[in-house]
Amino acid sequence: MEKEHHQEIYKSLPKVELHNHLDGACRLKTLMDMCRKDDLDAERFPYHDTEAFRKVVSLTEPQESLVEFLKPFPNVCYILSTAENLERQAIEFCEDQKRNSVIYTESRLCPFLFTERGLNIEEVLQSVLVGFSKGEKRYGVKIRTIICFLKSFPEWSPALVDLAIKYKDKGVVGVDVAGDELQPMDQHIPSFIKAKEAGLHITAHAGESGPAENVRQAIDVLSAERIGHGYHVVDDDSVYLLAKNKSIHFEVCLTSSIYTKSMEYESHSVKRFVKDSINFGLNTDDSGIIGTSLTNECKVGMTTFGLKRDEVIQAMFDSARSSFLPADEKEELIEKLSVLVREYKEKYP
Repeated sequence: MEKEHHQEIYKSLPKVELHNHLDGACRLKTLMDMCRKDDLDAERFPYHDTEAFRKVVSLTEPQESLVEFLKPFPNVCYILSTAENLERQAIEFCEDQKRNSVIYTESRLCPFLFTERGLNIEEVLQSVLVGFSKGEKRYGVKIRTIICFLKSFPEWSPALVDLAIKYKDKGVVGVDVAGDELQPMDQHIPSFIKAKEAGLHITAHAGESGPAENVRQAIDVLSAERIGHGYHVVDDDSVYLLAKNKSIHFEVCLTSSIYTKSMEYESHSVKRFVKDSINFGLNTDDSGIIGTSLTNECKVGMTTFGLKRDEVIQAMFDSARSSFLPADEKEELIEKLSVLVREYKEKYP
């Protein structure tokens, strides 16, 4: 009973999440159901054997690199690549966020990754947005979408930015670039410029497994307001100061950073972020792939990384203030979070 009460302390804490990939947030059972329903190749997707299936769509232990970490994604994306499956995933994602007391989320995806079974990128996005809309109404959460460019596929970025602009007032709030940090950024720059000119917000994966210089480029060249991960920013004092002075928000994903071997527990950058009052939030990154939740990330932050409860709460407010919502909606979010945190502290003093 005491253990359940302790878990409820983490679960009930009101949360805001800005960094997660929709394709990385699937339930194992759902993916198995989809394979069965669509009669997919049982050799590639052994959906009659839970443990064998788990190995092709998720990770059970830390990997040697970010590249190794990304291996399950093609399998997951293929399974999701129908309108029905994408809509279902979006609805279930809303339910999972509700279960973890996440009142506002920005979820991201690269629509091109879901086109192998006949959908075009607009149909992919429409399916996801329909699912989010249904999930928001059903579960009382708020979800917005970020469109991801991929480092290794610069030829996709022009079409993706046009899609993001078209859906700017229909749920899409920003663009991102993800993937192998060793790949050059240059060919994506025009698409980021176009996104900014259209009023879209910008975040970028940088300094996760790559150097601090990638964070500088994201800020100076891509006009990034937020950085996905960014742990290696601490390796260069000038970049660290640049980010701090500009109040750049770092989308920290604790469990993921260990799974990608980007960081070690003992020397994790989040400890310095807390010490120096850096603007950062806590996120799952890929909850289904690595078996986590934002509840778990808060627990890990406090029990493993030594964050105090008020520091975790501060991270939630930092996330709310750094969200890509319009000013009036952002104000509403911060006010809602304030009320819920006040009630939470009364219940769990």
